[in-house]
Parts: sequence; structure tokens; C-alpha cells
Amino acid sequence: MENFELFLEKSHTQRDYYSAGEEIKGHVAISTKGRVRVARLSLRFIGAAHTEWHDKCTGAPFESVDKVLDEYRDLTSELSSLCDGSTELSPGEHSVAFHFKLPMDSVSTIAKDGHGVVKYFCVASLDLPDDGGDNEIVAEKEFAVTAYLNLDAPHFREPAHSSEQMTKGGVFCGRIRRVKAELCVEELGLMTGETCEVTLTVENTAKRGRRKSHAGEGHKCGLISLCQQVDFKAKAKTGEWQKRSLTTAVQSQGICKANCAKKPETRRTQKTDSSSVLTFLESKWKNIST
Repeated sequence: MENFELFLEKSHTQRDYYSAGEEIKGHVAISTKGRVRVARLSLRFIGAAHTEWHDKCTGAPFESVDKVLDEYRDLTSELSSLCDGSTELSPGEHSVAFHFKLPMDSVSTIAKDGHGVVKYFCVASLDLPDDGGDNEIVAEKEFAVTAYLNLDAPHFREPAHSSEQMTKGGVFCGRIRRVKAELCVEELGLMTGETCEVTLTVENTAKRGRRKSHAGEGHKCGLISLCQQVDFKAKAKTGEWQKRSLTTAVQSQGICKANCAKKPETRRTQKTDSSSVLTFLESKWKNIST
């Protein structure tokens, strides 16, 4: 046996992902210098989610490993078609093609240090019989997967709202002041590069006198960020589960109101970055005096 290699149509790079439900195609290349007896050729598609970390307070380890894919394919019959009657491969180069369809519920590949990873592998095994037993030759390739999400589902086409309120009390029984912010996203089912209208309304009931040195300023600023959050869960030996969340700001947009007019002020910004979903922002600021 001179060479045994596994090839996939897509190499493992950040741009060459397989989508859930997509068919994986490839071939196993076998090169021999002389006649070689073979017994079996098989493939296994494996996917695993591995989370691991230590608790910051107690130092207790948390670790979980779950299989998300485990499929077996026997290619012995395809290999036998290349052999003669004695199940021997003749000298030269041989190729066995294969294909496998990923399940629709496959989860996405991810790798975050200190949190967890989801990895996929294709493993090819060739059994070679000899007098002392079976020898096995193994070749392995890693591939990446993106999950399938139906963005046309009704709940993804509806607007999403969120609000937050902060209450401030004055010193020595002073007047209570409230600042309320409300965020509305036009729809949630978006592809990379699509535009989305985001409306931020801030209502401030606080009335404060400004210092004379800053009488001509009074800027009111805020920040809208598009964030991605991934949740990881791991289990300790005691059976206790722990959850960690990792939030990444994909894009941020600063918004400012230059004067303190009582009527709402709108600012629109057109983004041209095709790598971001948040490409159209609309902000409204409203000051109400009491």
C-alpha cells in the first residue's frame, strides 16, 4: 500500500461550508505498488458538541460531550468492483466515490475557546487482512456545517419590540425621574446583506437645569448594536448544570441628538457593508418636560 487518502468536494475553510440537508460528495483514493488484499472499506460521518470550562469561584470542572451526528456507510461492494476474484487490488491508482446527505436538523459548526466547540469529521477506514490479523488504515477529513433556518416562518416576519425603564430618585425626597427606552426591529428573518429598519425611542421625564458653561451643548447620544449570542451548557461530576453565554457585537451604530427639542428627531444612516444584517437604522429621541 503506497497511499490512502480521503477527499471532499469542499475543503475545510471558513468559506466552504455544507448546509444542513446538503449532499456531501467525495472519493477515497488508493494507490498500491503491488497486489494488495483488501477486506473492507467503510466511512463514518461524525459530529460532536464539546463544552468545557472551570467554575471561576469553586474551580469545579464542567464538561459535556454530545454526538450530533453518527452515520456509517459501507463501501466494500464499490471497492470489490475494483478487485479481481481474490479480493486483491492490482498495482496502480484506484478511486471509490461516495455521497452522503446531511440531516436537516444538523447544528452549525462553532469553536469558542473557554466555552465549547461543534466539529464534524468524515473518517475512511480500509481493512487489510494478513496472517496475524487485520490491519486498518484510516484517513480523516474535517468539514464545516451551517444549520438550516426557515426565515419565512411567520414569527420571523413580525416586528419585535423590547423596552427598558430606569428610575432615578432625587436626594432628600427629590422628584422621581424616569428614563424609558423602547426598541423595535422591523422583522427578524434576515439574510446577510439585507436591510432592516430599527427604531429606538427614548423618553426622558427628567428636567434638570444645565450649567451655564454647557448651555449651548446638551448632546444626547446612544448606541445601537447588532449582537450575536450563543449559549453553552456543561455538566459537573456532581450532576450540576452550568450555562455560559457568549455575546459578540457584529456591528454598532452611534446616534446623537444635537439639541434638546421637545419633538422627536429622526436620523437615518444607510450602511453598505454586505457582511452585516443591520444596514438601515432609524433613531428617534424624545424629551418630555414635566
